[in-house]
Amino acid sequence: MSLLFSYVSKATSTLSPQLNCLQSQAKQIIKIEDAYYDSANQEVLAKIIRDFKEESEINNIEFKITNKDGIVKNYEFGPATSCTSATLPDAGEIKIYYFSNIQAPENLEEIYISIDSCIIDSKRIKIL
Repeated sequence: MSLLFSYVSKATSTLSPQLNCLQSQAKQIIKIEDAYYDSANQEVLAKIIRDFKEESEINNIEFKITNKDGIVKNYEFGPATSCTSATLPDAGEIKIYYFSNIQAPENLEEIYISIDSCIIDSKRIKIL
Protein backbone atom coordinates (compact mmCIF):
# COMPACT_ATOMS: atom_id res chain seq x y z
CA MET A 1 0.00 0.00 0.00
CA SER A 2 2.76 2.48 0.84
CA LEU A 3 4.55 1.71 -2.43
CA LEU A 4 1.41 2.58 -4.40
CA PHE A 5 0.91 5.81 -2.43
CA SER A 6 4.53 6.81 -2.99
CA TYR A 7 4.22 6.21 -6.73
CA VAL A 8 0.95 8.21 -7.00
CA SER A 9 2.23 11.11 -4.90
CA LYS A 10 5.42 11.36 -7.02
CA ALA A 11 3.40 11.38 -10.24
CA THR A 12 1.01 14.07 -9.03
CA SER A 13 3.76 16.23 -7.58
CA THR A 14 5.56 16.40 -10.94
CA LEU A 15 2.37 17.37 -12.78
CA SER A 16 0.98 19.84 -10.25
CA PRO A 17 2.77 23.04 -11.39
CA GLN A 18 1.44 22.70 -14.94
CA LEU A 19 -2.14 23.20 -16.04
CA ASN A 20 -3.95 21.10 -18.59
CA CYS A 21 -5.24 22.68 -21.80
CA LEU A 22 -8.80 23.36 -20.62
CA GLN A 23 -7.59 24.96 -17.39
CA SER A 24 -5.13 27.14 -19.32
CA GLN A 25 -7.85 28.28 -21.73
CA ALA A 26 -10.37 28.97 -18.97
CA LYS A 27 -7.88 30.92 -16.86
CA GLN A 28 -6.41 32.74 -19.87
CA ILE A 29 -2.99 32.47 -18.28
CA ILE A 30 -1.54 34.35 -21.27
CA LYS A 31 -3.59 36.76 -23.34
CA ILE A 32 -2.94 38.66 -26.56
CA GLU A 33 -3.76 42.23 -25.61
CA ASP A 34 -3.17 43.70 -29.09
CA ALA A 35 -1.75 42.64 -32.47
CA TYR A 36 -1.00 44.71 -35.54
CA TYR A 37 1.13 44.86 -38.66
CA ASP A 38 3.51 47.83 -38.67
CA SER A 39 3.91 48.63 -42.37
CA ALA A 40 6.76 51.09 -41.72
CA ASN A 41 8.94 48.35 -40.17
CA GLN A 42 7.28 45.47 -42.04
CA GLU A 43 6.63 43.38 -38.95
CA VAL A 44 3.80 42.06 -36.82
CA LEU A 45 3.77 43.15 -33.19
CA ALA A 46 1.91 41.21 -30.50
CA LYS A 47 1.40 42.63 -27.02
CA ILE A 48 1.12 39.72 -24.58
CA ILE A 49 0.07 39.87 -20.94
CA ARG A 50 0.42 37.07 -18.43
CA ASP A 51 -2.10 36.75 -15.62
CA PHE A 52 -0.60 38.30 -12.49
CA LYS A 53 -1.99 35.51 -10.29
CA GLU A 54 -0.68 32.72 -12.51
CA GLU A 55 2.37 30.86 -11.26
CA SER A 56 2.19 27.76 -13.48
CA GLU A 57 5.42 26.78 -15.15
CA ILE A 58 5.54 27.71 -18.84
CA ASN A 59 8.56 26.38 -20.70
CA ASN A 60 7.78 27.78 -24.12
CA ILE A 61 5.09 29.52 -26.13
CA GLU A 62 4.24 29.26 -29.79
CA PHE A 63 2.75 31.90 -32.06
CA LYS A 64 0.98 31.16 -35.33
CA ILE A 65 0.30 33.98 -37.74
CA THR A 66 -2.37 33.27 -40.33
CA ASN A 67 -3.61 34.86 -43.51
CA LYS A 68 -6.61 34.11 -45.71
CA ASP A 69 -4.84 31.02 -47.10
CA GLY A 70 -3.84 29.49 -43.76
CA ILE A 71 -0.71 29.57 -41.60
CA VAL A 72 1.94 32.03 -42.68
CA LYS A 73 4.55 31.53 -39.97
CA ASN A 74 5.14 29.60 -36.75
CA TYR A 75 7.38 31.02 -34.03
CA GLU A 76 8.45 29.35 -30.78
CA PHE A 77 10.03 31.10 -27.81
CA GLY A 78 11.56 29.71 -24.66
CA PRO A 79 14.48 27.70 -23.33
CA ALA A 80 13.30 24.47 -24.99
CA THR A 81 13.34 26.07 -28.47
CA SER A 82 15.89 27.41 -30.92
CA CYS A 83 14.97 30.98 -29.89
CA THR A 84 16.39 30.97 -26.37
CA SER A 85 17.15 34.71 -26.34
CA ALA A 86 13.48 35.74 -26.11
CA THR A 87 12.20 35.61 -22.58
CA LEU A 88 8.72 34.53 -21.56
CA PRO A 89 6.57 36.95 -19.57
CA ASP A 90 6.58 36.55 -15.80
CA ALA A 91 3.35 36.68 -13.79
CA GLY A 92 1.69 40.07 -14.34
CA GLU A 93 4.21 41.12 -16.98
CA ILE A 94 3.47 42.59 -20.43
CA LYS A 95 5.81 41.78 -23.32
CA ILE A 96 5.83 42.79 -26.96
CA TYR A 97 6.97 40.23 -29.51
CA TYR A 98 8.11 41.26 -32.99
CA PHE A 99 7.71 39.02 -36.06
CA SER A 100 9.48 40.01 -39.27
CA ASN A 101 9.68 38.65 -42.84
CA ILE A 102 5.91 38.51 -43.21
CA GLN A 103 4.77 37.84 -46.78
CA ALA A 104 1.62 39.49 -48.21
CA PRO A 105 0.77 41.59 -45.15
CA GLU A 106 -2.46 42.80 -46.77
CA ASN A 107 -3.84 39.25 -46.33
CA LEU A 108 -2.99 38.86 -42.64
CA GLU A 109 -5.84 37.67 -40.44
CA GLU A 110 -5.02 36.40 -36.95
CA ILE A 111 -2.30 35.55 -34.49
CA TYR A 112 -2.65 32.60 -32.11
CA ILE A 113 -0.70 31.86 -28.95
CA SER A 114 -0.25 28.27 -27.76
CA ILE A 115 1.35 26.53 -24.82
CA ASP A 116 2.28 22.88 -25.34
CA SER A 117 0.17 22.76 -28.55
CA CYS A 118 -2.88 24.15 -26.72
CA ILE A 119 -4.29 27.36 -28.23
CA ILE A 120 -4.78 29.81 -25.37
CA ASP A 121 -5.85 32.97 -27.20
CA SER A 122 -6.09 34.62 -30.61
CA LYS A 123 -6.48 38.14 -31.94
CA ARG A 124 -7.24 39.65 -35.34
CA ILE A 125 -4.19 41.47 -36.72
CA LYS A 126 -4.79 45.14 -37.50
CA ILE A 127 -2.92 46.76 -40.40
CA LEU A 128 -1.39 50.15 -39.53
